[in-house]
Amino acid sequence: MSDEVLIRDRAGCVWVFGLGFAAAGVVLTTMLLSVAEGRPTGGWLVGAWAVAIAHTCAGAAILVKNPHIEIRLGADSRTLRVVRGWPFLRRARELHIDQIHSIVVREGKDSDGDPLYDLELVLGTGERLEALSVPYNTPEPIDAALERIRRWSRERILVRRESRDRPLPPGS
Repeated sequence: MSDEVLIRDRAGCVWVFGLGFAAAGVVLTTMLLSVAEGRPTGGWLVGAWAVAIAHTCAGAAILVKNPHIEIRLGADSRTLRVVRGWPFLRRARELHIDQIHSIVVREGKDSDGDPLYDLELVLGTGERLEALSVPYNTPEPIDAALERIRRWSRERILVRRESRDRPLPPGS
């Protein structure tokens, strides 16, 4: 029996945005390097370098902070496999069911007041693993994933709900 894909969180649109910023910074840097041979002077050059470096760094930060995350439930092995990937790097981590202490559903609001739902795995060591790189704006996908985790773990994994500001009381 093959592993069941529980969550596949792709940050593709965010990556396009980040790559656009990084590409703009690299193009501007290349242009500045080619102009630098003529030894131009003036304050505009410092400003142009600042913009080029800022664009490159912002694009790189967007790419690094928003990985592709895939969570697979091991059908026979009782393991949960968390795969985190970036445009040029992939890392996988297998967790046995006994290593997972709880799952935290974080509920909050964005700057417009719209709801956001995020998911974290809490290990027995206290380490927290993000299960989503981009929060959902509806609870249904997270509730469906939690139901599948409950069935898979045979109710052994505790599920908690927290506010982004403070933990919510049990049963809320």
